[in-house]
Amino acid sequence: AGEPAQRPPKPPEGLGAALSDADVAGIKAALEGFLEKALLPALQARVRGLHFQVLAGRKGMRSRFQSLLGLRKSQTLSPEVGARPTAAGGRYDASSPELQLRALADAAIMIQDYETATAALQFAATDFRAERAWKHLAGTQEMLGVASFLAGGRLPDVAGYFREAFQRYTPATGSPPGAPGARLATRSMLMLAAYSLETGAFAEANSALMRAHFGEDNLRAALLLEQAAFCLLGLSPPHARKFAFHMVLSGLRYNVCGQIPLATRAYKQVLSVYEGRHWCFIEEHLHKVLGDTAREGGNLAAAVEHYGAMLPAGGSVPAPWQADRLRTFLDTVHQAALHQNAPVVGDLRLPEVDAANVRVHFDDARCAGNPAARSAPEGAWKRLEASFAPPGADGSSWLDAAAVRSAGGPTTMGACVAGERISVDVELYNPLQIELSLSQLCVICELRPADRPLRSAIDASDASSSNVGSGKESGAGQGVLPVDALEHNMKLRGGERCWVRLEARPLAAGVLTLTGIEWALNGAALGRRLFTPRPPRRKGAPKAGEGRAAVLALAVMPAMPRLEADLGGLPPTLLAGEMVCCTLRLRNAGGGALHGLRLAVGGPALHAGPTAADLGADPLALMTGTDIAASPPSAEDDGVVRAQPVAVEQFRAGQQLYAFTAGGRLDAGATLEWPLWVHPRVAGELDLHYVLYYEPASPVEGMKYRCLRMAHSVSVLPALGCSPTLRASAADLHRSLLRLQLRNLQSSSQVTVQQMVVTTPGWGASLLPAASDGAAVSQPAEERGASSPASPSVQLQAEVPAGTCNAVVLYLHPPGTPGGAAPAAPRSAPTAAPLPVAGPVAWFHTRSAAAAAAATSNSGGGASGG
Repeated sequence: AGEPAQRPPKPPEGLGAALSDADVAGIKAALEGFLEKALLPALQARVRGLHFQVLAGRKGMRSRFQSLLGLRKSQTLSPEVGARPTAAGGRYDASSPELQLRALADAAIMIQDYETATAALQFAATDFRAERAWKHLAGTQEMLGVASFLAGGRLPDVAGYFREAFQRYTPATGSPPGAPGARLATRSMLMLAAYSLETGAFAEANSALMRAHFGEDNLRAALLLEQAAFCLLGLSPPHARKFAFHMVLSGLRYNVCGQIPLATRAYKQVLSVYEGRHWCFIEEHLHKVLGDTAREGGNLAAAVEHYGAMLPAGGSVPAPWQADRLRTFLDTVHQAALHQNAPVVGDLRLPEVDAANVRVHFDDARCAGNPAARSAPEGAWKRLEASFAPPGADGSSWLDAAAVRSAGGPTTMGACVAGERISVDVELYNPLQIELSLSQLCVICELRPADRPLRSAIDASDASSSNVGSGKESGAGQGVLPVDALEHNMKLRGGERCWVRLEARPLAAGVLTLTGIEWALNGAALGRRLFTPRPPRRKGAPKAGEGRAAVLALAVMPAMPRLEADLGGLPPTLLAGEMVCCTLRLRNAGGGALHGLRLAVGGPALHAGPTAADLGADPLALMTGTDIAASPPSAEDDGVVRAQPVAVEQFRAGQQLYAFTAGGRLDAGATLEWPLWVHPRVAGELDLHYVLYYEPASPVEGMKYRCLRMAHSVSVLPALGCSPTLRASAADLHRSLLRLQLRNLQSSSQVTVQQMVVTTPGWGASLLPAASDGAAVSQPAEERGASSPASPSVQLQAEVPAGTCNAVVLYLHPPGTPGGAAPAAPRSAPTAAPLPVAGPVAWFHTRSAAAAAAATSNSGGGASGG
């Protein structure tokens, strides 16, 4: 209506740029004058004229009865040619009172006189309803809803008008979806939905849109279903499951009409609702539809993603179905690799990886020499290391932790040494019933120079994680140092859950970041999973898996000496009181020499021999103080240096610290042996803990020392029981009779008591000349006729069969008495220092010949005694 066929181009400076302020004010004044003096008065005059012309004649009772009975139909209808003479088939004249009422209502709405508009529309609706003109009635009801909405009417009234308009529009045509009548019905519901959303009535808006979609074609119905689904999210609480159901219906309609991208978008929104809620069959269906749609559309990358998501969700389906899905997935992966001319690496969900529970094992200043030492509680090592490794001795302090936090890095950062292996334990689970083959399984890691900030190194590692950790020596990237990541091949049976230990070895100093793991499934699909460690606890003691085992960033130190230890000759089972000489074999497997070697042992069950000759010494000689010939400390024997420790320092109750002479130096690759005596006292499970301390010969910044922790466990069985009884002697007032009731607690071996030692200074003991006091005395036959002199050590040959008892009676001499022992001179270390023995009296015993031979073969030639 008056619009030109083509508008002139827009000026470069913009519309109205050439108008001055006076021009704008003049245009404004002209428009205001036109509205006030011409347009509004004309509209008001038209409203008044229609009001008096139409409404004045309808206020009487006669007009109301005529309208209700339909007596004015012949005056208002002008039938079309060939149409039936009824209101339903005729057309209203422009001069008819009904259309004049509609014109009055439209003019009243223009001047915002909603009361007059509502009254006129209600009169018109009454006439249309009486004359059964349903299409005109529907339009009138629709305008009543608009007038009521603009007047601020209540929601039930407005919704009632729009619902009746929808009902009258629908049967008026009976045409297929998409016809003009259906579109008018849809328009009424759209207006109701808009008003409901404006007032916050989301349920009413959803109902209106759901009514409207039934009469539309697939594309319009899909749009209406999608909008109805979003209305459900506005409810309190949101109806997420109903939203997902409506979106599925919308996706089906989109798919029918060929709108594949819109259908994919709808299904993805549904997937976000059900994902992670263990609705496996719904997730499986959605991924199946999305995968098939993406594959048909040529989007192989998306198809791989959705087919891969179906694999772990199919744990409840039969094994043949699982195998078929796996073949489909691998075939799609192969096609995608051929299409992009590169292997496809994605978030493969087979096998399932517990990325939050990752255990990292590395050796910093404190190294674990065997698995038992790694699993021992930290408190046992702190007590042993307190003498030579006080807090902060490794060069770190609280200032270093603050510097790491200020750099944006993790609060816990470990330290390791270049050339030494780092182990990462990851839990894998196969949720299917079929076997999976994993190859090229390795840890993803990156080593960058130490001069870079920690935060930038970690960010760069995350950004370039797709280019590192390929299971071989990496480091070709710019600024990336080489790391040797070992590859593993394994098979996972159906339903199997296991822990896998992956290893990496940094080859240079820097900052090492552990990012995740990668693998190849059945030799075709490459998978990758990044670690998501749990945040550290802020309060309370750390739980298992936190702290040292949860470190994913490591500072790699230059090559350092590394001590390896092995305790040979330790049998798995010992008798209570038995003494075994074991060989502690030490080897420097690191990249430099070490010095300052020390040994800290915990408890009285471990004792380091004072000389190298203790490797083959007799325990009886050690107890009696007999000198043992010592070999020179520098002697070479089959390439093994037999070293000699210095004096013992007692630094805690039951704990001892030993140090080497000549600085305790050990070159790289050198090996030495050190004798260790094991002497359990009581039956039960014996835990042996000892720590080896050493320092690098060439100082290394950040790690001043290293400790090697060793732990062993031995089962101690009961061997011999003794009940001493002391009473005055009837023959001599200066002596006492000591009766030892010996019990063999073993069930199969005989025990022979060889020696008894009185450890109290000045006291001595002697054998009785003959059996007396009614006691059975076990002693050699040649000593029965003569009295033996008093001595702190008495040789016995008392045999106690298995499971029986025997008694030994001796004289006990106090200091200063006739025949008493001279006061014991103090022994000077390190020559033949006796083992610490609890109690004033100790005795030695041996097993039977068969048992002793078995013990000798198990303990490597160590002497047995107690």
